[in-house]
Amino acid sequence: MLSRRQLLPGLLCGVAIAWLNVYLCRETFALAYTGHMHSMHGFWMALARMSDVHWLRPSWWPYWFGGMPFECTYAPLIPGSMAAYARLTGVSAAAAFQTVAGLVFCLEPVILYLLAWRFSRAPVWSLIAAAVYTLAAPTELLLPDGQFAWLHLADARRLYLAFVWDEVPHMAALALASLALIFLHLAFETRRRAYGVLAAACMVLAVLANPFGGVALAMELASYLAVYRAEDLRRSLAQALWLCAAAYLVASPFYPPSLLRAVRANANAYPESAWTGSSALALAAVLAFWLLLWRLSRNWQDRWLRFCLLVTCLAGSIPLLHAHLDVHFVPQPGRYKVEMGAAMALLAVFAARAAVQRVPLRVQAVLALALLWPATALTVRQRRYARQLLRPDGITQTIEYRVAQWVDRNLPGERVLAAGSLGQWMNAFAGAPQFTGGSFPTAWNPLQQTALYFIYETEQAGAAVLWLKAYGVRAVIVPGPQSPEFWKPFGQPRKFDPLLPVLWRERDTAVYRVPSRTASLAHVIPAGLDPARLERYVAALEDPALPVAGFAWQGDNRALIRTTASAGQNVSVQINHHPGWHARANGAAVPVLKDGLGQMLIEPRCQGPCEIELNYDGGWEAKLCRLASALTLLACAVALSITMRKGKS
Repeated sequence: MLSRRQLLPGLLCGVAIAWLNVYLCRETFALAYTGHMHSMHGFWMALARMSDVHWLRPSWWPYWFGGMPFECTYAPLIPGSMAAYARLTGVSAAAAFQTVAGLVFCLEPVILYLLAWRFSRAPVWSLIAAAVYTLAAPTELLLPDGQFAWLHLADARRLYLAFVWDEVPHMAALALASLALIFLHLAFETRRRAYGVLAAACMVLAVLANPFGGVALAMELASYLAVYRAEDLRRSLAQALWLCAAAYLVASPFYPPSLLRAVRANANAYPESAWTGSSALALAAVLAFWLLLWRLSRNWQDRWLRFCLLVTCLAGSIPLLHAHLDVHFVPQPGRYKVEMGAAMALLAVFAARAAVQRVPLRVQAVLALALLWPATALTVRQRRYARQLLRPDGITQTIEYRVAQWVDRNLPGERVLAAGSLGQWMNAFAGAPQFTGGSFPTAWNPLQQTALYFIYETEQAGAAVLWLKAYGVRAVIVPGPQSPEFWKPFGQPRKFDPLLPVLWRERDTAVYRVPSRTASLAHVIPAGLDPARLERYVAALEDPALPVAGFAWQGDNRALIRTTASAGQNVSVQINHHPGWHARANGAAVPVLKDGLGQMLIEPRCQGPCEIELNYDGGWEAKLCRLASALTLLACAVALSITMRKGKS
């Protein structure tokens, strides 16, 4: 353990790195909107604004991708923190995001500093490493975001990733994974269960922040065990795996096995995320190289430097192999530049320390003073950039806000397809259910995702309209070439002009009406009709000879359908199927099946008037995951209580 004499300089260095980060981004704590619309910030604001008891019990989220279990929306830690902060302080979800993002931005380098200080016992060098990570972009040496130039090393990449791009949850996950490693090391050193419980808690939070946290944790944990616990590897590995298993069980209500299957199914739709034979070969090659480095460095006296080398090998291999050889073994490999940047900063600084320690103290002092000039220049430069970045914006003039407000007023409760950033921000401002809206890796229905991208890419407007009608879309919002919308995913944005009526157009952004017999999401169709046969299914939806079915939400987990049905007729419900949905027709339980489009098909077994109640409870999986989580938490609490009692006695 650290003595008081060692503690004071360490704490002062920690305060210094915290002050540096607060100084860079201080405007964010008094902001709501900055006008950077090409991000996922709108997703998190929507979750913080519209979720209520969704965090506590199995809930359905009808607003994105035709409906999905709430646990599929996004990793809960960041939007949940936003919701809690907004509820406690009374600020808007947008202001809550800026505060949470600012806290993550400031605390991530502090935790990186604590990690380096705890293992190296060198507070000044740990401060330098955290400052390098804060102010520099070392990944630009090997993987420049644009054309390589030395000046890119001084880019304010972290500021951009946090406040313009989508990496706040990723940064939080990396920080929490590092904090978990600190507590795990303390647990092994002191043999106190309390530290083990804290390590498991940080593991849970890391994964709840972002799935990247699980990969970051695996890389750090493997390198730590190989370097620091090699003499007792079997027992240490078993204990670490028990903690990881406990962490997963606690987090399992938000990461049930069905969500993991959905992520895998969606990953296979994208070349950069799909698992292939080359993926297995690449993973084997990386592990072999990692083992070789571990073997070659076994005589190093500086175990912390050895750890940094091994983590850099793992963290850097993911984006490097993807960028240079187009092979990968994890989804979204390019985004692991966050882990790569942190590892490179640690490795570079502590490798320099190993070299500098050989020169006289006077030379070391001169070198330290020489670092002050570039550090000051970088701080001033990034402070100016932050002031430009973190400025209040007239959000009401953005096309995303204008579209959302128009839809809320004129198409209340109707499902819309809002393309690109229009969909990403729709539910930050309005309550419209969407055919788009969320993060595609966790979309519940892969068939719906296939249909979405067909609608975007096809030149055949008629075929696209068939898909829209089949999935209950009543309006499609298309940004044209001159639209302020950022992504513009439609390959042929004018294809609907001759076919669909325009309800609203502004700044080259059009809302098209998709004609339909009824705005309901429920339809009586002939039994035996396969909705995957689009033309026949859509013809049945528009057949005036079939009864009309009324559909009304009664909260996110309940819906009521009123219609007239007879033998040989079923009710098609244009909501994604999930085993957690149950139906009762005129008081009797009836089957809820999955149709050929991944939506619900009900066999009502009615003769005449038919009232169908739909209820969502998450199914057995959700209940078992919550039970496992509760029992694991109880076991951890008992273990911690026993430890504390032994300590007192």
